[in-house]
Amino acid sequence: MPHLTLEHNLDLDARSLLLELNRTLIASGHFSADDIKSRAYRADVVCIGEDADIDFVHVTLFLLSGRSADERRALTAMLLDTLTQRLANRAGRALQMTVDAREMERALYAKAVTGPLA
Repeated sequence: MPHLTLEHNLDLDARSLLLELNRTLIASGHFSADDIKSRAYRADVVCIGEDADIDFVHVTLFLLSGRSADERRALTAMLLDTLTQRLANRAGRALQMTVDAREMERALYAKAVTGPLA
């Protein structure tokens, strides 16, 4: 845990951005590197309101239940800061960046590891 999903419509190196976001989570002190699972999805068609010329990046952070609202808020702020540092200097179109932290019920989460990491 956690799981991080990056959704975007940009032409970017998603792998390097995911690694930066992972490093941000590691630096928070809440997670070990091997527990972070991140992935990216590019949206081919995006409309924000009535405008098709606004880009977006959205991160959803899925956490096991038990963290305080302040801890979750701090994590979303750290991730948004990472996005802003990496993407804010883009020229051209407007960009909306958002981060959401969601809780998964700890009692209902299941995990199995096989192979060399086991």
